[in-house]
Amino acid sequence: MRRTIAIATAAILTFTIAACTSSTTSPETGNATTSETTTETSLSPSETPTTDAPSSATAPSTPRPDETWTSGESQSDDFPELTGNYLPTGARAAVDSGIERAIIQYAAGTGDLEWHAQWVDEAIADGSGLPVEIQGSAILQITVSGVRYPDEGEDMNLEPVFPTTQVIRDINVQAPFEGMHLIFIGLDAQSPYFIDFDDDTYQLSIEFPAS
Repeated sequence: MRRTIAIATAAILTFTIAACTSSTTSPETGNATTSETTTETSLSPSETPTTDAPSSATAPSTPRPDETWTSGESQSDDFPELTGNYLPTGARAAVDSGIERAIIQYAAGTGDLEWHAQWVDEAIADGSGLPVEIQGSAILQITVSGVRYPDEGEDMNLEPVFPTTQVIRDINVQAPFEGMHLIFIGLDAQSPYFIDFDDDTYQLSIEFPAS
């Protein structure tokens, strides 16, 4: 009788050990051998939490009102006023908020700086009449009045500084000649543009909607 009880007890212990062992992970395969259902679940891709950060692929919108852009010939109110005495000292391109800009820097001056803009088939230097090499299939020419020759020791570094731009292909700034100077901007195609001179920073900005 005791032998029968002992055998039965051993069988129960063996079954219990086997049941516990069935829920462990196999070291060779790394897979759980249990068929027991767990309550922990993972989020599906559509349920993955998101942040409020904007997508880098989203292009910024153009902040300038549509009615301020122009496509054809244009000029400032008092062009070709020659009372100004501004000196062009530098040029660069910039990209910001859906706009590409060609920025011409001037030394502080007095009087008026005025401008006239038009699309031309070829860039021609003022004074010499020689062609100007410029990249791009479309050329916007800006004639600026109210500028002067540099004084002795004054620098004019008119070689443009470029970041990565998609609309503006080239910028060429000519030295002053008889109270005016020319700016040529090369693009792949004619584009709407906006021109403004800032009296505080002495910068002439020629803007184009970024593509």
